[in-house]
Amino acid sequence: MNARNPFLTPEYGPGVQTTAAADRITKVKDFNTAQCRAALKVSDLQATVRQAIERRLRALSKERHA
Repeated sequence: MNARNPFLTPEYGPGVQTTAAADRITKVKDFNTAQCRAALKVSDLQATVRQAIERRLRALSKERHA
């Protein structure tokens, strides 16, 4: 997974990325904090994906402070 764009999927070829909101939301469930922050910088990010990333960041924060 690319640090600058965690939605890139090199197993399908260079520069190929997941663009469907449902697929991106599925990927977000396994992201770490750095990947979430990088994902928030991806251009043309869908609102639902942004919300999923923000939820994931809150969950990761809670895990760290538990």
